[in-house]
Amino acid sequence: MIESSVLAQKLLAGKVVCKYSLPTEYEYLSTPSVYEAFNLNFVFLGVKLSETPNKSGFYLTYISNNKGAARDFFKGIMTNMRTTLSWLEIVMEAIDRDSLINSGQDISFANILASVTENIELQGRLNRLPSSKGETIVKKQLEGLVKYLKKEGVLMDLHTELEIYRFTGMIDLINEYILFIQESESIPVEESTEKQERLL
Repeated sequence: MIESSVLAQKLLAGKVVCKYSLPTEYEYLSTPSVYEAFNLNFVFLGVKLSETPNKSGFYLTYISNNKGAARDFFKGIMTNMRTTLSWLEIVMEAIDRDSLINSGQDISFANILASVTENIELQGRLNRLPSSKGETIVKKQLEGLVKYLKKEGVLMDLHTELEIYRFTGMIDLINEYILFIQESESIPVEESTEKQERLL
């Protein structure tokens, strides 16, 4: 049985209730009466439940008529996610993607490792990440980053023995944060598209 208080604490802590990583909780929040009940309680805290663009997860958004305050709030989140964004940019280039990573997409550690090992530029950028400090072996650096992203709720285990992982609804939320900040600052379309694809 799901405890609403525990689920509320997860949401207030910035977690995404994803249909891949938390399927039972996701189905629970998908019930209209439950969704409305949570929002009735959250409104007093200045937040409300929202769903990711891909309908893969629920999370809390900031309620404010002050767009500047909301923009500053999201910028603070993005600053804290700098390591995550840097890693995601490396992953996108390693798997040769021209579009954003979305929830439900799978990655193979072996494929990422092979691509980074063959690319000196990617190795250099990997070395500069805070999570790589004190470690020089590429495989160990990537293992550390996978562990970090799993802890942050961006990745989940899909096939442990094969080292295949799946992106959760958190990645959709990160994408939405980026788009929100870009739109709030009126970045030209061409520049916005480029930055969104690079994630930085």
